[in-house]
Amino acid sequence: MEKVTLKFLFLKWLRVLLVLIAVSGFMIVLDREKIYGAVILNSGFSVSEEYNDNLFFSETDQDAGLVTAVSPSIGISYTSKNFSLSTQYTASALFYSYTPLEDKLYHSLSIDLDIPLLNRQIKGVEVSVIEEMSVSPGLPGISLGGGEGAEAQKRRQNLPQGTGQGVELDRTDTFQNQAGILLLYDYSRYLSLSSSYSHVYTRFSGSQFSDRNAHYTTVGAVYNRSISPRTSWNGLYDTAWTTGDAEDKLIHTLKMGMEYRLTRLVTAKGDAGFSYFEDESPKPVFSGELSKRFQSGDMSVRYSSRVSTGLGVIRSVTENQSVVGTVNKKFSERMNAYLQVSHSKNKAVSTNEVDVTTFKGDAGFFVQLLEWLNGELVYSYLKQDSQEGSLLGQDGERNLVTFSLTATSPPWRVLK
Repeated sequence: MEKVTLKFLFLKWLRVLLVLIAVSGFMIVLDREKIYGAVILNSGFSVSEEYNDNLFFSETDQDAGLVTAVSPSIGISYTSKNFSLSTQYTASALFYSYTPLEDKLYHSLSIDLDIPLLNRQIKGVEVSVIEEMSVSPGLPGISLGGGEGAEAQKRRQNLPQGTGQGVELDRTDTFQNQAGILLLYDYSRYLSLSSSYSHVYTRFSGSQFSDRNAHYTTVGAVYNRSISPRTSWNGLYDTAWTTGDAEDKLIHTLKMGMEYRLTRLVTAKGDAGFSYFEDESPKPVFSGELSKRFQSGDMSVRYSSRVSTGLGVIRSVTENQSVVGTVNKKFSERMNAYLQVSHSKNKAVSTNEVDVTTFKGDAGFFVQLLEWLNGELVYSYLKQDSQEGSLLGQDGERNLVTFSLTATSPPWRVLK
């Protein structure tokens, strides 16, 4: 690989920074002449430089290189008493240095619709529609969500493939569409009912993977009741059904759990139960979490064992086990950092489609440089071991270092 010179990097980032300042300055000038109304327009502009020491995630041919990403984005939202609609579009131009890859343009679009009108008609009812469409150089194997806000984490968890595919694959351009509707009903103070339908379509440009067109339906109930100021217990029943290119299975899950506040800042919670589906004996499922809040952050350790259905890449029903440790630290109003470490295992129940073990670590540092400009430095490490006979996944190890600058404009109110 050709040696990267400091002069080359300096000139490259100088040009990027000048463009970023010019665009953001233009945004602020426009904001001073904004028209107030019900439709809100948001825009942003991000540039990043990434070093990847294994672009193709291969055990033998480890090609390293620099990837420059230029990503403008625009979002439109409308909120009224009857419904709330928001959309976000991002284009990402990737420029590769010292690699055999060609420069490419990728896209992503998200749409969210909430209907509070139904809550006024039937007290306790919430209806949400979610859509996520993307063209990317590859789907994430495991997404820990480090550095995300509460709203971003909630949205990602509502997506069928929001936590990743569970297995890291060879690099290949991929189109994926996730669309779904979620219905929640608070039947009483203690009992909540839910139902959802999702459609996941995944198409790969490479011939090494098969396209997927899967449907996912769930119906569930959660009972949660406090038995003391420090203690509450809960019960959950959930049924999940997949059809289409995913393995046609109906999975029933029943769990009982408890949450106990050890001190004002320390909380422990856990649950245990089983999952059952046709032609298999009941599988034990359980989870536990210990978390602590402190003055300038929080930390937690979480373990989970569950059974999940195949949707995107994996077609079969799989058993998933994972341990995740998280530390968030706030240094000031403008500066914070996080550290996440996870170890997970995904194994198909009745086939040899997938049997992989993954270790992943992320560390990030965020700083608000100006009122409209943020900077972030992230390091990520991934190691995956694929057991002999596993059809999906391969052995691989990868280090990523990413530095990014993001400019955002204040919301513009238009079209009253």
